[in-house]
Amino acid sequence: MKYVIKNLASKEQDKGRTAFVNGSGLIKDKANNRKAHLNWIERKVVLGTGHTIQELKVLYSEESLFFVALKHVTTTKKSLCKALGLNIDNCCRYKRDLEKKGLLIESADSYTCNYSFRQAKILSTNQAKFDKLLMSNQLKFDFYV
Repeated sequence: MKYVIKNLASKEQDKGRTAFVNGSGLIKDKANNRKAHLNWIERKVVLGTGHTIQELKVLYSEESLFFVALKHVTTTKKSLCKALGLNIDNCCRYKRDLEKKGLLIESADSYTCNYSFRQAKILSTNQAKFDKLLMSNQLKFDFYV
């Protein structure tokens, strides 16, 4: 049996990839996709800031790191927290505070999270992406720009 990955959220990571399903094959593929997505988040944050994750944890508080990371990557809260080792419960509070200040925008549409594989809103603190997120259409939005 053949399973073709058509998730628009993982466009760049899974381009043209086909997973063969036999018993637990799909589970392994999901685990590999999850790891690849977390590594992608880490790479984007490291390249955007010029510091390693450990250096960022020393330089910034958890709330500031959440804010800075979302400037460089547009993703779900859970995947960002898992990739950077942040406390998810605290990040819920940081998200609410940043939304109240107008510094964080949540997407209008729900997308499939590449970490949890559930429907979730994506977040960004990058001012350039605010309009795209508020008026996004799942067929047109590109995470990896």
